[in-house]
Amino acid sequence: MTTGVLPSELCCVKSDPMEVLDILDDVQRCLNGLQHKIDLVRLSVTGKAYDVDVLMTRKEAAAFLGKSERQLDRLTEEGRIKRFIVEGQIRFRKSNLLAYKALLWRSTRRCSRWSPNCPS
Repeated sequence: MTTGVLPSELCCVKSDPMEVLDILDDVQRCLNGLQHKIDLVRLSVTGKAYDVDVLMTRKEAAAFLGKSERQLDRLTEEGRIKRFIVEGQIRFRKSNLLAYKALLWRSTRRCSRWSPNCPS
């Protein structure tokens, strides 16, 4: 059974554990990005955010949206994103954040073949 790793590459990886951690971080980022895209597609197609109703902290929610915590506060104050207070701490539902991102995605998309108002 081959693993796709050449013995010479394996020697280098074994000698540099920081490189291994960097590789694992890159893989995790890619997987998170893919999962995020799958969740957005699921939400835009079905209108429901299955299996994504997770409570996130303010810091996690801001990182998930790719915005600063202050920008997240502004979005909350404007009523674009709803926050919840759980045991005295502010939390955000991942499904609400995905819905917000889906709205942004739809507003930035021009005419698509699935759009009912789009001329063919």
